[in-house]
Amino acid sequence: GRHLADFVVPEQADKLLDLIADLRREGQGSRQGEFQFLFASDRTLWMQLNLISDRHGRLTGALHDIQQQKGEKERLNHEKSFLQSVVDGVCDPLLVVDLDYRVQLMNRAARWDSRLFSVHGGKPRCFEVHLGRSTACNGDDHPCPMPEVRKTGQPVTMLHYRRDREGRERIYEVQASPLRNEQGDMSGIIETFRDITYLFEAEEQLQEKENRLDYLIQHDVLTGLPNRSQFLVRLKRIMSRAAESGRKLAVLLLDLDRFKNINDSLGHGTGDLVLVEVARRLKETLRESDIIARLSGDEFIILLDNIDCAQNAERVAGKILAALEPVMEINDCQLFVTGSLGISLFPDDASSAEDMLKAADTALFRAKKAGRNHYRFYTSDMNARSRELLLLESSFRKALEEEQLVLHYQPQIDLFTGQLRGVEALVRWEHPQKGMISPGDFIPLAEETGLIVPMGQWVLRQACRQNAAWIEAGFTPVRMTVNISARQFLKEDLIEDMNQILDETGLPPHFLELEITESMIMHDVAAATMMMDRIAGQGVHLAVDDFGTGYSSLAHLKRFPLTTLKIDRAFVKDIGSNREDDAIIKAIVALAHSLDLQVIAEGIETEEQYLFLKSMGCEQGQG
Repeated sequence: GRHLADFVVPEQADKLLDLIADLRREGQGSRQGEFQFLFASDRTLWMQLNLISDRHGRLTGALHDIQQQKGEKERLNHEKSFLQSVVDGVCDPLLVVDLDYRVQLMNRAARWDSRLFSVHGGKPRCFEVHLGRSTACNGDDHPCPMPEVRKTGQPVTMLHYRRDREGRERIYEVQASPLRNEQGDMSGIIETFRDITYLFEAEEQLQEKENRLDYLIQHDVLTGLPNRSQFLVRLKRIMSRAAESGRKLAVLLLDLDRFKNINDSLGHGTGDLVLVEVARRLKETLRESDIIARLSGDEFIILLDNIDCAQNAERVAGKILAALEPVMEINDCQLFVTGSLGISLFPDDASSAEDMLKAADTALFRAKKAGRNHYRFYTSDMNARSRELLLLESSFRKALEEEQLVLHYQPQIDLFTGQLRGVEALVRWEHPQKGMISPGDFIPLAEETGLIVPMGQWVLRQACRQNAAWIEAGFTPVRMTVNISARQFLKEDLIEDMNQILDETGLPPHFLELEITESMIMHDVAAATMMMDRIAGQGVHLAVDDFGTGYSSLAHLKRFPLTTLKIDRAFVKDIGSNREDDAIIKAIVALAHSLDLQVIAEGIETEEQYLFLKSMGCEQGQG
């Protein structure tokens, strides 16, 4: 007859033969298996085969139809496979967990993120999968959602802080929803884990940027000091407390002397380094409780809290000026920086923060008028003077526009022949209401506001025009001397302006002399020498004013393309009564002659002065 294996589908025949062979080896026993049996018309049915071997080796078999159960099992397997495909399509890790914390289903993302080396075989617990631990989740870093879901029956969301499988600190948003059976009873939870670390990192970065922006709004970028707005906020707060407790405060406004010359001659990069060094020295000099801020440009402001008296503020002002004295070594340059200070006191001088700054600024203006490296306390009489200067500044701007300025010409006389050798152009302001205003008032004002440059250009143009007109009218040609301010002298376009004016007016260059001060030259000898060489190269003469009041050396004078030295009136006025001044005049004249320079003495008012200067060999003089 036919073998039993002939009645199953060919691909299962070997499986059936193996089952029979195993049963025969045992001698007596039973075996069962599931096979597809062939029937008529190539019809197959799944049958469960039960084989029994008796003690004589005879086999007895029984078949049980399991076609329906097998179909149901395949359907379930298909549904499970489909469900697995669906959850594998979810990007975030997903777990289906029963009430015993056993993982019934997990997706591909969860398997990849699992802390277990293998999650195949058996059903691991959820905390084994995502934490690699043997006890349930607890604590603030990774709270367990199961109790909360069982308690409320509602979805919950919480944060888990843990490391991923690569050991990186991560933050997960855990969402857990109840899983219910057909009767509606809760049988577990569905958990999803979304990595939201990037959101926290973005928030931290945004917070850092906001903090940085707040810092930049409140601080000076260059020095790191508080800026004006932040200083005022702190000043208002401290003034309010001081008013309640009866404490005294002091505000010190520091302005660096001639700082613009550093920027103009050495560049803004060097100027910035100077400001940083000044800030550093201020921090080292003052107490931690004192507030230092940079207002703008070269202005710093200091708030001294809880001072006993004005003398304490005065002592600090002295320490600040002393701290600036040591030479600054910057970009291979040795720089000597000084400052001027204005001081206001609370509650003596003002009751508001803005008025405290105004009072300190007014005092600073007075300090700068006194010269470099000074400090002044605010006094009530300064207000009237400040208002007067503000009005004066406004009027002076109008004076330039409406040509209220006029030039007076002071003759320069040959002391030996009495002949006119030249004239010096002196600017005067004829105010329509106040009359003639002293140059001592409007010249410093012009320098402070920057109006000295357009004023200087106007003076140069008018003086050249007048001298050209005199020559054209037939007068004996003489040299016109025009004073040049420090700001004009340092301007790159001075030569261009000068040549343009000479072309406009038709004045020959050798009938123009530009007068500069000794201090302007010595501030930056190299830059000054270069500018003087360019001026002399155009055929224009150069004179040094106030000679003898500075610190020029013979070596420097020999390098300068000068034509004239002018003796300052400070030495002339005491001729005959001050032997030291007499000796200085004699030395200046001798020095000038040794360098083939002309000498002009300023401020000659008496015959004694005239005769002395003449006897010294001084060629020219003026009143």
